[in-house]
Amino acid sequence: MPKRDRSRSKRDISTDRILLHLSDGLKEAVDPDDVYYIDATEGDTIVRFRAAKAKKDVRRLDEIAPLFERFGFLRVHRSYLVNVNRIRFLRRRGPRDWELQLDPPVNALIPVGREAYGRVVAAFEG
Repeated sequence: MPKRDRSRSKRDISTDRILLHLSDGLKEAVDPDDVYYIDATEGDTIVRFRAAKAKKDVRRLDEIAPLFERFGFLRVHRSYLVNVNRIRFLRRRGPRDWELQLDPPVNALIPVGREAYGRVVAAFEG
């Protein structure tokens, strides 16, 4: 039987899942690929999935954004963090405003902040 390497610290362990801190005190591991977007509304941070019911994380969007950004999420507005791999298209919403639409079946229209437009385009160009 091979020996286990016990020299690794807990900080060395990486995972491809993120723990959500739910309002009932539970911590639930989710696959970031299953998340389409996260929005902050009236003090709540809502994690939205393809078909599953949305989950409310008790932390602020600013606190969880860095956890998701390493998995290809992008802050496109002060209230929205989106999975770049789920963006269907980007379109002009007004003379100076943009919005993006996510893939089906979600199809959500998300506003893109003026300062974030360049980051959205850059995410697709390289």
